[in-house]
Amino acid sequence: MEVLMNIAGIALDPLTNMPVVILLDEKGDRKLLVWIGMLEAVSIGTELAGMKPLRPLAHDLAKSMLEELGATVTKVAICYVKDSTYYAVTDLVDKDGKVFHKDSRPSDAIGLALRFKCPIYAEEKLLSNVNKDLATEDSLNAGESEETDLAKMDPEKMHKA
Repeated sequence: MEVLMNIAGIALDPLTNMPVVILLDEKGDRKLLVWIGMLEAVSIGTELAGMKPLRPLAHDLAKSMLEELGATVTKVAICYVKDSTYYAVTDLVDKDGKVFHKDSRPSDAIGLALRFKCPIYAEEKLLSNVNKDLATEDSLNAGESEETDLAKMDPEKMHKA
């Protein structure tokens, strides 16, 4: 089962100096932290802030090309984790209505989802497993800021994009 997720923001993990996308379920009860690359963070961050770069970033270029071909992104889903790496699928529909499911890095899927204003999902099983790992961390960090929480989390335990 897929759970609709919202982007709560992007933070910098002070332990690794890597950006982290923070996804929350609709109720705000469960979170999914996805470590991403710096360039992807810039692309996602600029779109979240409503900024328009002078020249298109990679996700802007991909959107422009897809639109010119008559295709659109309809949804993205973070599906599973393997060897501490998240895997996602981006769903596209072409001008003839044909549906494509493309393997994606979560950071690219999220970047495209923002630009196409389509939903972002995470598999329920993935959230349950990740949140079991987080349970001890969250209880230790109760009442502290998100930045402090991130500093104490082990990226290998939390998985990477």
